[in-house]
Amino acid sequence: DRRVSGIGRKRRCRPPVLYYSRQNDCLRTELSSLFRSFPDLFPRTFPWAEEAFGTGPPDAVNLWIGDERAVSGMHKDHYENLFYVV
Repeated sequence: DRRVSGIGRKRRCRPPVLYYSRQNDCLRTELSSLFRSFPDLFPRTFPWAEEAFGTGPPDAVNLWIGDERAVSGMHKDHYENLFYVV
């Protein structure tokens, strides 16, 4: 149990929050071997989402990996987003 002295108090050192995030259709381009190797893990499309969004297959498939401590700041995307949690 490591402790760090703060301003007049001690607090626990927490492990860093690690995550991986890539954009621009990274799963089908930069990580295409991963995308192709696990078709059951990375579905090519979600027909129900295409119907709900009124679109065809996704324009981009991106990858974000993190645990419950990793968060993304508030922002606006120019695409409809579907988060697929494994």
